[in-house]
Amino acid sequence: MSVTIAIEQPKQPDVVALIGLSDDYMASLYPPESNFAVDLEALSRPDISFLVARLHGKAVGCGGIKWFGDGSAELKRIFVHDDARGHGVGRK
Repeated sequence: MSVTIAIEQPKQPDVVALIGLSDDYMASLYPPESNFAVDLEALSRPDISFLVARLHGKAVGCGGIKWFGDGSAELKRIFVHDDARGHGVGRK
């Protein structure tokens, strides 16, 4: 399996669709008041490194790293498409 991971902009059609699947998945697990997902505008800010995992060019995973001034960070929007789960995408 040839998985590539790179910093990309989240406002790409295939990535937006992947984030939509992430929203649906989170909504199935938690009530709305317990969902604190970061939106596309926030993911595009310069203090967030947004990474996309691609398998044969298709976006199959994503995640953001929000950087803080003290050097610490927080993970955001970590998600792997159902079709890619169990193939080491998240581990990579």
